[in-house]
Amino acid sequence: MGPSDEEMEKLRNNLFNSSVRSRQSSQYRAQQLAEFELYDQDPELFNTDLQNYLEVTPAQISAALRRYLDTDNRVLLEIVPAPEQAAPATPQAPANRSSRLPLCRRFPCSRRSDYRIAPGATSDRTGA
Repeated sequence: MGPSDEEMEKLRNNLFNSSVRSRQSSQYRAQQLAEFELYDQDPELFNTDLQNYLEVTPAQISAALRRYLDTDNRVLLEIVPAPEQAAPATPQAPANRSSRLPLCRRFPCSRRSDYRIAPGATSDRTGA
């Protein structure tokens, strides 16, 4: 079982439209030519790459799915809305971040000894 004729037509239309839009950019064309030369040693593939994708059949897609996707080794998530009786979270006022900054970040410091952590703030740096 593979994609339907309608799905294949939609796929081909998307591939074709994307290719036409991309090829309008000189930078895209230059990058594609360089990549085909670098990886395949054949920049002429730029002219046939789209056609190769358009010629893929539903049977080829099904064969690739069977070969590469293991349906027994998967995770299935079910996303369900929260119950309606649950109350929304209560918004909290933003923290006063400036009080947690080292004093030198709030006021100019001239010496290393001026670097202190404001009362109530924590620091994971040693010597701070």
